[in-house]
Amino acid sequence: MNILGIDTSTDICSVGLAGHEGLISEYLLRQGYIHAERLPEAVSFVLHAASTGFKHIDAIAVTSGPGSFTGLRIGIAFAKGLAAGQNIPLIKIPTMDCFIYSVPMLALYACVLVRARKGEFYYQRYIQKFNGWTPDSKTQIYREDDLLPMLEQYRDSIVSGNLTREMKIKIQRSAPEVKIIDPISLRCFGSAAALMGVERFKKGETILPEDLAPIYLSKFLGAG
Repeated sequence: MNILGIDTSTDICSVGLAGHEGLISEYLLRQGYIHAERLPEAVSFVLHAASTGFKHIDAIAVTSGPGSFTGLRIGIAFAKGLAAGQNIPLIKIPTMDCFIYSVPMLALYACVLVRARKGEFYYQRYIQKFNGWTPDSKTQIYREDDLLPMLEQYRDSIVSGNLTREMKIKIQRSAPEVKIIDPISLRCFGSAAALMGVERFKKGETILPEDLAPIYLSKFLGAG
């Protein structure tokens, strides 16, 4: 089994390839929102690195949001095009689930923060249950200053996501007990989407291209 994972929900362009035995190859680029330009070469890179091709891909797992409006549209449109052209099913991976996937269980709670717009973040809290992370809240949008009091209430927690440097400093000052983990060090993004895709493919959780739509929690206000 080979599952191709694609994530363009943030400013990072990432593609991963995973199978029964775990991650096979990956591509990650952090150079701003140039996903449309780099996605084709990213896919070619991970397939070439694994000495395989589309005829050996069983499904494409793609992050569906929330996240960057532009990034999501590009990633989902690209995945749909591949799926339709190669007759490959799709697997929908919510962005927050992708970010939490590799977070170590070093605290009772874990909070995922994904940048939205104008000082806002998409936020979802998870709790340790049944040897894994289980959602403990819905995904919602909060302004930075509204998030800090919430994090102070959950001091026994890990925070991960594409945080700004300023937000990291604010969290460290208001809730110094909270552990902040960089998602890049956890191989989130496309690699996590591929690994989650393997699990969901085994359960038969595939969809057709026409059934895949991005998850938006706020109105589109321009590029980003």
